[in-house]
Amino acid sequence: MTDSEGNAAVRAGRYISDNIYLGVEAGAQGSTRGTINLDITEELKARGSLGSDGDSSLGVFFERDY
Repeated sequence: MTDSEGNAAVRAGRYISDNIYLGVEAGAQGSTRGTINLDITEELKARGSLGSDGDSSLGVFFERDY
């Protein structure tokens, strides 16, 4: 896999609860990023991430399968 800049990266993660997924990504250039995915309801999800470079994101998503 590659990171957002096209460099080689490795990603791993696991569910720590039925609705909480924690992950980490390590890039070839020494950058790391931690992520969390929280299933609030069947259709409502929250996602957040924090990188070693101080870059962060947080969002709430509505997803529905048809």
